[in-house]
Amino acid sequence: MTDLVKKGEKKGEGGDPLARFRSILNSEAVVEQFEKLLGPRYGDSFRATLLSLISDQKSLQRCTPRSVLIAAAKAAALRLPIEPSLGMAYIVPFGDEATFILGYRGMINLADRTGQYLVLNADAVYQGESVEHDRITGAIKIVGEPLSRKPEDAIGYFAYFKMKNGRERWLYMTVEEIREHAERYSKSYFKPKSAWKTNFHEMARKTVLRLLLSHWGSFSIEWYDDDLEELPPEGAEIPQFEDVPDTPPDDDQTIEGELHDAPDMLRIVNAIIDLELADNPFRVRNAFKKADPVHKATVEDAVNWYRCYKAWRAIEKESDEAAAYANRGEWPQ
Repeated sequence: MTDLVKKGEKKGEGGDPLARFRSILNSEAVVEQFEKLLGPRYGDSFRATLLSLISDQKSLQRCTPRSVLIAAAKAAALRLPIEPSLGMAYIVPFGDEATFILGYRGMINLADRTGQYLVLNADAVYQGESVEHDRITGAIKIVGEPLSRKPEDAIGYFAYFKMKNGRERWLYMTVEEIREHAERYSKSYFKPKSAWKTNFHEMARKTVLRLLLSHWGSFSIEWYDDDLEELPPEGAEIPQFEDVPDTPPDDDQTIEGELHDAPDMLRIVNAIIDLELADNPFRVRNAFKKADPVHKATVEDAVNWYRCYKAWRAIEKESDEAAAYANRGEWPQ
């Protein structure tokens, strides 16, 4: 595999970062590893998806090829797709290192594979609501009406499952308890561009569901998540791609015109679809053509803008009028 190292290093010196990744992904050694994990047919499809993901996200192009491949291999070992819009698994860049993050839907998918669950759910509790807890059965009950369903108005999150044998379990955590847990166990919590900062709602749902299932649930396979210190990789052996270049592109390879502080539209669209606020990415993109730039500064800002926009559209306001209200931050009464 020495040729692979030389080829990758050559591509990394003054070359195109995407071309470098394409060369590595098509190398015999990498093709072989993904075929071992997924078989020839699905291995090729998975590598094609990975290359498309790298092409769409310039920040991934600045990561070390080895870290990207290891993160992708972990998703492949769990048979989870890596398209962000599916919410199953994510390959997230932190500086020049890529990290595998298990998505909320990915966790649901792993639980569903056992064939033992009738119901699996996790969601927020909002201001205006309260939680009643039966200390004998462990059941929780949500009472009251939410004053708002905006993510920033959540006061806590619950998770619930019911199995086919009739077994039920509940878990409720306040927002403060979730943050304290993340501060202690999440490797990415304090990183400014982590999902904890850009999509707290999904991460909070995933946290309560993961804790509930890890204590009371039943799985056919053990899942793992690079964001959690206490969950080491288990199951299929993950290739480490030791002969793949472990250096990021040179500084002069940064893509001109990229907005480093603002998320690209792909991340915004994926977040909105993952939150089930929309199912058509093209309509989401068209809506944001009418959004003021300030509302696209962060994923959270963009999601809040789209919630407001969607609320006006729900009462039959025209697209331009709904966008104008959302740009002013005015919500329907």
